[in-house]
Amino acid sequence: MNLLEIGNKVSFREDIHQYMNEKGQVLPSVTTILHLFQEPFDPTGIIAYKCAQREGISKEQIQARWKKTADDACEYGTNIHGQIENYIKTGEIKNTPEKEIVISFSKIKFSGEIFSELRLKSDKYLLAGTADIVILNKNKTQIYDIKTNREFNLKSKYNKRLLYPLNHLSDCHINTYSLQILIYGEMLKEHGYDFEPGQILWVDRETSKIKKFDVLDLSKEVKDLLSHYLSIQEF
Repeated sequence: MNLLEIGNKVSFREDIHQYMNEKGQVLPSVTTILHLFQEPFDPTGIIAYKCAQREGISKEQIQARWKKTADDACEYGTNIHGQIENYIKTGEIKNTPEKEIVISFSKIKFSGEIFSELRLKSDKYLLAGTADIVILNKNKTQIYDIKTNREFNLKSKYNKRLLYPLNHLSDCHINTYSLQILIYGEMLKEHGYDFEPGQILWVDRETSKIKKFDVLDLSKEVKDLLSHYLSIQEF
């Protein structure tokens, strides 16, 4: 099955962010699964309450501010992904606010055929996701993921760890993004492709440049994560 055929067998409803396979089964996204192995942020609202007290405003005002920040970040990321996807497909760099970032991206040399925003699925684990960039060179694939969060953490700022069976890992960007790419790699291997990790491409907002981070070797952790995920689905 070629790469485009894999994507064609996965439908996606953007309004509810839901993947579905050709049998009509709902497939959780890779990012959704990864969230199962992270402690939820402020589930009781105590952090929001303390921040509100410190600023002399209500907890609801703090939470509304956080939501706006998240919404703005989502829009920022969507715009960057859209302009980079347009460049990959057309070779054109549009005169938009994202122009300098696309120019930075254009200087990255890829070896092979490039696919953008490629949907992937696993029949074994009943998961799906969208890889930002997949490089195909003969039967070998690589995945590059574009990240637009304001900062890129190599360790948790609050000494938080991921949850079992990943509780030996810091809950930080380099770990979670590496896991994400490697899970996509397992999907590609399931469909008969060789896989080696590409890189995490982080957009530095201060410089409008793209910084490259190598994917960590967390292949054992990915197998443990997926095996544990399968086991909890049985209950």
